[in-house]
Amino acid sequence: MFLVVETVNDKGEKEWKVAPKRWVYSLKNSRRPVLFWPEEISPQQQYHLARERTSKPAKSWSRKECLIKHKCLTYEAASAALEVMLANSTLSASMPLRSVPKQPNVPRNIKIHVPKQPNDPIGVEDTHTEQLSAIIERNANPYLEAAATLADIKRMVKSLMKKTEGIETQNARIEKQNAYIMERNSRIQKDHTDLMKELILIHRRFEYLVSQQIELTKGSVENSSFHIDPVETVEQLDELENKLNDETFFFEMVAWLKLNVVGLNPTKRMSSCLDLLFSLEMQANSLWTGTARDGTDYKRPAFRDRNNILEVLKAIGGTPWEKVNDKNIAWFFRNKLKCARQRLLSHRKRIEGNQLVNKFDDSQRLSENKPENNVHCPSNAEPYTYIEDESETLFEVEILQ
Repeated sequence: MFLVVETVNDKGEKEWKVAPKRWVYSLKNSRRPVLFWPEEISPQQQYHLARERTSKPAKSWSRKECLIKHKCLTYEAASAALEVMLANSTLSASMPLRSVPKQPNVPRNIKIHVPKQPNDPIGVEDTHTEQLSAIIERNANPYLEAAATLADIKRMVKSLMKKTEGIETQNARIEKQNAYIMERNSRIQKDHTDLMKELILIHRRFEYLVSQQIELTKGSVENSSFHIDPVETVEQLDELENKLNDETFFFEMVAWLKLNVVGLNPTKRMSSCLDLLFSLEMQANSLWTGTARDGTDYKRPAFRDRNNILEVLKAIGGTPWEKVNDKNIAWFFRNKLKCARQRLLSHRKRIEGNQLVNKFDDSQRLSENKPENNVHCPSNAEPYTYIEDESETLFEVEILQ
């Protein structure tokens, strides 16, 4: 609760002030209200202190009797009532009105000069005060409502302006980001176009190189007279190792193997090279170190000591993406020769099966081409049959295959 009170200063001037209800006390004897006011502090500090509902008067504050002119719930309403009292005051000429200039955020003191009269008690209100009170009662409520509405409108306008500034800032940031994204997309599109042009050029060069390589390969195959049969004995193995000491023979063999070996996997290339240089029987009877793991004294041909042959496999197995070293060669020979005997047995079974199928096909063609005898003899109306039932034949062929 805030009060609009009227006091009289030492000069006999009436002052109107806005003060919290806690600052006004009643005397025990006269029951007149007394205002406690902090005169020793600045007006700005008085303003902030008066706005606080919980502030209590100190012993050092000044004390003056007062008249309560108006009661309000808030400090803003009390200040508005004070403004109304100032605006609608109709004092007589003997009581001229003086007002202190308005200062922002500073409590307003309305000073009214009243001639001092003896035996004129302070608490008695004159007719002018009664007229002023009636004016306040008549005009305070509409003014307070208008002031509250205006304060709400100002607060809403400030809030909207703040939100608008935030939206404008966000829009500016979004526009900046969009410009950056568009610039980056344009740069990416340009890079993509340049890469596509380079890919087209690379593709054309690749096609040209492939066509040239094919022509060179065809010419090399047609003009090449080099040929070597697979090694089948130890003597042929030693002979091949000695021939490879000749650089011309070495390069001719490597060139011939490169024309006959295809693929990009080093293991597959070396496997194809091994099958071209050595028969399956030779591979089955050879070892990497020459000594079996079972500890027997039986010695087999060892590839580890044939350095020239190993160099040939390195040259054939290596690719532009992967090189072959001694460790790769050792691993390859151990795994390849370990399975060589099984590959030999499978190869022999396949050859035997093919021979049986070929023999059966030859006998079938012979029976179909043999001329029939005694065609006009009634006792031999049916032709001779040289093969079994068709279903049995097909079954036998499937087994042989």
